[in-house]
Amino acid sequence: MARPEDSRVKIPALVHFTRLGYTYMSIKEKERNTDYDGDTNIFYSQFLSAINRINHAEFTLDDAKKIIDEIKIKLDNDDLGKSFFNILQSGINDIRLIDFDDESGIQNDYTVVTELPYENGDDNFRPGINKWNAIIIYRGKASE
Repeated sequence: MARPEDSRVKIPALVHFTRLGYTYMSIKEKERNTDYDGDTNIFYSQFLSAINRINHAEFTLDDAKKIIDEIKIKLDNDDLGKSFFNILQSGINDIRLIDFDDESGIQNDYTVVTELPYENGDDNFRPGINKWNAIIIYRGKASE
């Protein structure tokens, strides 16, 4: 039986985002803590590719995971996301996470997925639509 949410909300939202230039990514084969960080839902390959493009660098996967660990520290601050917002604007350890000067939009990453589970302690939920601009951002703690 078809779910009304899919035909009336999720699919039209996906169509809209893809028309805006977002890339749809299926998470069917993605594994938590293998393909993406289980605490932040940052996808390793997209994040690594984006920070390399934005910073004209050649970071390794281990470098990317260290940056994600530093992002997690900022997310744990009890400041309503202010320190996380600051690193989005200014970068972290001289590494830019978003290219605000990129008018073409090709340096940043624009990805949309559906039904990506979020977990925080005993709480877990699965939003119908998840979108990210520039980097893969855990929308449960900070928004764009």
